[in-house]
Amino acid sequence: MGKKLSKYKSLWLLCLVLFVVFISFMFGYLISNKNSINEQKHETWKETDFYSEITREDCIICKTKQMHSNENNLGIFFLNDGTAYQIGINKYDDHGRLVEKEDTYSQMLTGPAYGESMSIQINTNRDRGYATVDIGLGDNENFDIDKVSGNCCEECIAQMMDDYYSVQPYDILILNYSTGDMQLITSRIRSFTMDDYYVSCEQRTKKGEDEISEIDLLIFFCPKRFSDK
Repeated sequence: MGKKLSKYKSLWLLCLVLFVVFISFMFGYLISNKNSINEQKHETWKETDFYSEITREDCIICKTKQMHSNENNLGIFFLNDGTAYQIGINKYDDHGRLVEKEDTYSQMLTGPAYGESMSIQINTNRDRGYATVDIGLGDNENFDIDKVSGNCCEECIAQMMDDYYSVQPYDILILNYSTGDMQLITSRIRSFTMDDYYVSCEQRTKKGEDEISEIDLLIFFCPKRFSDK
């Protein structure tokens, strides 16, 4: 009788071990497959020829740079629709001079880029020198060269496409007003720097879904601490 119980106990332990191994395998497979789906969604993108009749006077990027040329701030664009928003970490007065005093007011800016299908919320803490940007993606989330060519001049399009890394960009562009540097956001970008700024990118999915539905940016203003002298 004791030998039978011992035998059943061994079989039960063996089944338990196999069950645990199976669950671990399936869990790893699902996580890997989910990551694969997310990567494939914006995996490849071939650069195509483009032509734009938009002049610098009508280009959404050129106009924004000219308007804020004296500011050390960032702008964010949804180029398909020609929509621009300011990330105003540094505050300037009506004469364009930097306001260097305590500002406990936290700026909040919300707006739809494409009606109800894509949204943006910007929260800026000027005292601490950082901002958060929450972007809800929609049907027009991908960079569309035909639509962009209707809002931007050829020079700006060429500049923004210099570092696309063969990955399909989102329709999200960050512009540094003071330097003119541009950065298209893609699924592979986790962080980047733009002169005095450090930008962290976090991509989120809705619970139970695989596709990216939101991109959260955390932006720090971190100028050089010491001079070259």
